[in-house]
Amino acid sequence: MRINDRRGQAIKDESVEVVDPSESPTFYFPVNKLNLLVPATLPRGSILFRTKALPLSDNSSGKTPSYHSLLKVPSWLQIDSDELDLVVKLRRNATPSIGTVVVKIEAENTTVDELPHDDSLNEVPLNVLVMELTVLNENSTRVLCAADNSTENLCFWPFVSWRVLEEEPEVSLSSPGPEYLQRFCNRTFQYRLAANDSQGSSLAVTKDKSGVWQLQTVRPLDRELATNDTVDAVVARAQLLCSEMGTDDIPKMKPRTISSRNISVELIDRDDNPPEGQNKVPVYLETNVLVQGAEYAKNALLLQDSDSDLRQRYQISIVEDPSELWLVRCGPTTELKFKWPFPHAIISCYLTPRENRTLAENSKHNITLLVQDITMEHIRPHVDNNVLLSLSLVAGPRPRDPTASAAASAPAASAAASSDAAWRPRYPRAVALARWVAPLARVARPRARPRANAAPAPAPAPAPASGFRVEAPAAPGAFAVTRRQGIVYVKDPDVLARAPDSLM
Repeated sequence: MRINDRRGQAIKDESVEVVDPSESPTFYFPVNKLNLLVPATLPRGSILFRTKALPLSDNSSGKTPSYHSLLKVPSWLQIDSDELDLVVKLRRNATPSIGTVVVKIEAENTTVDELPHDDSLNEVPLNVLVMELTVLNENSTRVLCAADNSTENLCFWPFVSWRVLEEEPEVSLSSPGPEYLQRFCNRTFQYRLAANDSQGSSLAVTKDKSGVWQLQTVRPLDRELATNDTVDAVVARAQLLCSEMGTDDIPKMKPRTISSRNISVELIDRDDNPPEGQNKVPVYLETNVLVQGAEYAKNALLLQDSDSDLRQRYQISIVEDPSELWLVRCGPTTELKFKWPFPHAIISCYLTPRENRTLAENSKHNITLLVQDITMEHIRPHVDNNVLLSLSLVAGPRPRDPTASAAASAPAASAAASSDAAWRPRYPRAVALARWVAPLARVARPRARPRANAAPAPAPAPAPASGFRVEAPAAPGAFAVTRRQGIVYVKDPDVLARAPDSLM
């Protein structure tokens, strides 16, 4: 079957690089759209709004977000950065007016020109509206229990939508209403969720240490489990309860609901980038005599996906194969949990020949695979859900250490002469390793000692007198070695995930 690209043109045999997810936006705001109601009587210098940029992927976990305005900030607004928070304040001696501010995030050590343009994931529009604060009592200490729009807008955002990256642990989204009015609302009102949300008690409204109400997630959320028919989101209903303080003559009334609002939290799919794949090193088939239906190049192609295990929906096909020999098959998904707060699913694929065929020994064959993540088709039209991967196959075993080969072909007398004292352990010259292997996974072990009148064969371990250590590693901390047996294993997968494609 011939595969065409999105323009309808046939994909040609050419060198294809895997898409680098680091080129995509790396931060997002949990508050998507927000209208700020700014009372004209609000003291100057008051904080209107506070939020924090959250990392959108592993690539941004080590960067520090900073903020700047895309549009000219009105003279009465001030945008600061306080402990990594975006803080919008009223300037002193300034009269607020209606306006719009768009704030964009940039990572540390980058410039504005390097930011991805026209991408809403890095923008927050602040539509600032001005209103008169007319529902306070005569002492201006609290909001009256008046079931009208004015009271509701004081303690609820007039319009806001939230979003959070799926499979993220507890995340504070923002206050349910304006933080700058909670000094009035806290004395009269309280918030609660009327019922479980669409994913079952995954949202909560609580007070933080400073006494400010906060809407937050209480567990990781799965985008594929959202039950809303129109958007993958968590939907809950928040109630605004009001209670009169009471006096000596009039007892305190029980809290009563005077208003309610639907809360919608959009779940951002972690696969808004194409799936990640690896290996760029040659894949050795270990033989040149191929058997129809047998599995070759197993684990040579690995794909990484952060969706739930039940939603692994990939279409993988071969788009270029000059020999017209190969089929691609993928095995079951393995879900691995390391130090990341979300699962990493590893999909292992292999190649199988259509027919029995003998290839020229050590001949090279290049094939190109098209990987399509069909779970992304409905997410965002501008997201490319395709990735092309190229594999270089070699019909034969991996080359051995020439020194070891020479020692193996030496006469028996030479083997006997190489005593235990003269024996030196030898490792494979090259090892293909997945970036997303589990901790303690074995990488390599030293070859066995040569024995007289016998070809070298795998043996348990060198003599107890031998000692091993990792010296001057290219990726410090990624690997370790057992002291007695010399087995090299993965110590820290996080370091390995950030390492270059080739290590010495």
